[in-house]
Amino acid sequence: MKSKFLLMVILGTVLPFNSGVLAVEKGDKLEPNSPLIERAKIVEWRFKTVDGKVYKRLFDYTNQKWIGDWLKV
Repeated sequence: MKSKFLLMVILGTVLPFNSGVLAVEKGDKLEPNSPLIERAKIVEWRFKTVDGKVYKRLFDYTNQKWIGDWLKV
């Protein structure tokens, strides 16, 4: 009876740690033809004031680039 209890305690403490490590190792490997998940770009309007006139322009924070020209608001 004590040996079964001891075996259950050992298996209960060792198995959860081993299964977690195997899941991380398998998740890190990518297959050559696996599709990549593209995320949405982060784009916001930026504003400036010149001679009392307000202008806006889109800025792509993902690629750190301006999109288009300044537009008068």
